[in-house]
Amino acid sequence: MARRFPDIESLSSSSVDRVQGKLRADLDSIDGELDSLLAALRNEHASEKLSDSGGIQVAVRQLFDQLEKIRKKAASSESTVREITGDIRTLDTAKRNIVGSMTAIKRLQMLESGAARLEVLTSERNFREAAQALEAAKSLQTSFKSYMGVERVATVWRNLNDSQQQLRTAAMEAYEGFFLHDPSRPIRTTQIPEAALALDAIGPDAVTALLDWYCALQLREYRRIFRATDEAGQLDNVARRFSWFRRVLKQHEEEHASGFLPSWQPALALTGRFAEVTREDIKSVLIREKSNLQVSILLEALSATTEFEQQTARKFSVTVAAILAANPKPVVAAPSGITIATQAAAESISSVFEPYLGLFVEAQDKALAELMAGYRRQGVSIPQPASEQGTTNMTAPASGQDQHHTVLPSSTELFYFYRQTLEQCARLSNRDPFRDLCLVFRRYLRAYSDEVLRSALFKPEAVSAFGRRSTSTDGRANVQDLQKWCLVLNTADYCANTCSQLEGRLKEKIHEEYREEVTLEPEREAFLGIVSATVQVLTRELELGIEPAFSRMMRPSIPWQQLTEVRGKSEYIDDLNSALEAFAVIVRQDIENKRYIRSWADKVATLITAKFVNNIVRLRPLHKSAAEQLMIDLYEVRSALVELPQFSPSESSSVMGSSYTRFIDKAISRIEALLRIIIVPDENAVNFIHEYVRLIEDRSFSNFQKVLELKGVKRMEMNGLIEQFVQITGAMQGEQVSDTSFLTSLGELRGNESSEPLIVHLLTSNVPFYTADMDPSQDFITPPPSLDAGASSSTLGRPSYALRGLSSSGVMSPDHGSPRLDGAGMSGRVFTTGKFASMLGLGKREDRNSR
Repeated sequence: MARRFPDIESLSSSSVDRVQGKLRADLDSIDGELDSLLAALRNEHASEKLSDSGGIQVAVRQLFDQLEKIRKKAASSESTVREITGDIRTLDTAKRNIVGSMTAIKRLQMLESGAARLEVLTSERNFREAAQALEAAKSLQTSFKSYMGVERVATVWRNLNDSQQQLRTAAMEAYEGFFLHDPSRPIRTTQIPEAALALDAIGPDAVTALLDWYCALQLREYRRIFRATDEAGQLDNVARRFSWFRRVLKQHEEEHASGFLPSWQPALALTGRFAEVTREDIKSVLIREKSNLQVSILLEALSATTEFEQQTARKFSVTVAAILAANPKPVVAAPSGITIATQAAAESISSVFEPYLGLFVEAQDKALAELMAGYRRQGVSIPQPASEQGTTNMTAPASGQDQHHTVLPSSTELFYFYRQTLEQCARLSNRDPFRDLCLVFRRYLRAYSDEVLRSALFKPEAVSAFGRRSTSTDGRANVQDLQKWCLVLNTADYCANTCSQLEGRLKEKIHEEYREEVTLEPEREAFLGIVSATVQVLTRELELGIEPAFSRMMRPSIPWQQLTEVRGKSEYIDDLNSALEAFAVIVRQDIENKRYIRSWADKVATLITAKFVNNIVRLRPLHKSAAEQLMIDLYEVRSALVELPQFSPSESSSVMGSSYTRFIDKAISRIEALLRIIIVPDENAVNFIHEYVRLIEDRSFSNFQKVLELKGVKRMEMNGLIEQFVQITGAMQGEQVSDTSFLTSLGELRGNESSEPLIVHLLTSNVPFYTADMDPSQDFITPPPSLDAGASSSTLGRPSYALRGLSSSGVMSPDHGSPRLDGAGMSGRVFTTGKFASMLGLGKREDRNSR
């Protein structure tokens, strides 16, 4: 840089421009030199490539020349070797031909000698040596199949076949001579064992012909005696057929078996022929007598047949069906002229009965119809000891005593009959007849549930006194009815459980092809529906029993409006506890399954708490003393309800016991909250409103108004309290206060005395009752009496409850372990949830269709 700009003057613009021009000239010169060098380099590389490709081509041509020289040398060497070894190969070929010719001539000589020897031995009936000679000749004969065009070989072949046929004829004549003319001689003293060797050497065709002839001979008398058109050939003589054959088979094993080779299995062949003939005979008899068949004779014949087949299977380690399937042979003519028709048979002898086993199913159908008629006549009754005659109320001795049954004897008898019948049918057939029997079982299970158990839940008479017929004059229940219903519940539960076991047994016995068609689930659901209905009936009957106590609650000795001080428990509490215990004693002692006791207790708790609140509403206005007295009574009710199932110490600590207590506490706590807010004075409006929000936990002014009406607050004061309530609760935006509570379902209170009841009965709550296709003249448990003469807000006017179609799963509810009684899956007109049962939060169960 210093050389180009040595001083300050050199930094002038002219000097700079001059320097720039010189630098550009230098750059252009350098670029030119670079271009010339690159071009020279490219030319050099191109010349080198041309020289390299030329060298490669020369090398390839040289390689091909060398390969050609090698190929020519190899061909020359091969030609030289061929010339050297040609004579040797010719000598080897000649040697092989001479050896083969000598071997063939030698074998031909041996075959000719063997054929001549066989002819001589056959003429002498020397069967043992003839068999050996024939086997040797056959081993040589196979070598000359390709030489049949040679005259000498063809002649020897014909002679050998002629000798073999003569040997076969001689052997068969030996058998015929023995069995047709002299069967009393011991076989070992005859030529029969040696003739067997000869026939075995001849081949399978000869053995088959001999066995066919022998079987036909042994069965000739059988065919004559047991002709299908004769009396001996009828169904009632089927057992004689098998007895006859057992004697023939025994004679064969003891006297004739040594005349046959064991590998022939003559006993198996004889059994197969007998089975074929018998199967065809029985089939023709069944076809001819189809319209006159008797079930008893048919079953006896089938039983004898299956017994024979089982014995045969044990003896030969193979089923009769397999024996028949292994003998697909045409009609065979034996030398003696005896013929036997044999055909392919893939089924056993007993299979011919299967199209006619509908008669067996029909017979079981008739037997079950007779049983069911007897069960209907018997009905459901509890044997009553002599000491109890004339006693119809709860003063009778407790249940569980003399002549008491856990379940109806008819139910155990029915399932015992089912077990015996299915075992018998399974031995006869496990296909269509067994499936038809399953359908019969299902039909009569349904009949038993509907006509015996369900009908026991209906009142024979529907009197106009609102059910007074079923209770005594003091409201106590009829012991016999309660015990009967508990017996129905136990029986239905037993039948539901046994249905599951029966279904498993049926699926185990039936053929795999029909297994998916077998189900008793609808019948099981029907029995569980009866369990559910019985729980409802027991609850409804209890309602009739506690009506006097709740009527007395409305009419105490000291009117509620005049009550000035809190006493102990009210008089009606004793009546209520007495009625509860009277019912509970029977339910606890007579119902076997604790789940259903818990379910009944749930229903009773819901019923009583609903009635208690209904009376609270009807007693308005309530002042402080009345509310406090009701609070004491409420605690007494809680104690009675907690003790209702009487769980044992272990059960009380279990999930069922603890969940039941929580269930009761939840219901009581809501009524308690309602009474507490009634007790709170309303003079201090702010304090009263805050207490309301704390106890009721909502900010609904309509619910607040209901509480004020229960307290009997005057209209002018009520308006002011409501205004303050709206202001105070409106400021509670951030607090956990709901817009609704259990009071929301209470409905309007004003003018209710002459309107529909506030609380629709528990039995119409949550559990639908199917009423389609029911006889309107047949009343199920009749409605209860009114609470008092002047109260039309009682439970009058409800529709009759129908049981038909009521179904329950019977599984434990996840919230408190009781059986679900939701009646899901029913169609028709349904009565659903009542007003106040939902308010209390009781009786709610998860609907099966919503799961």
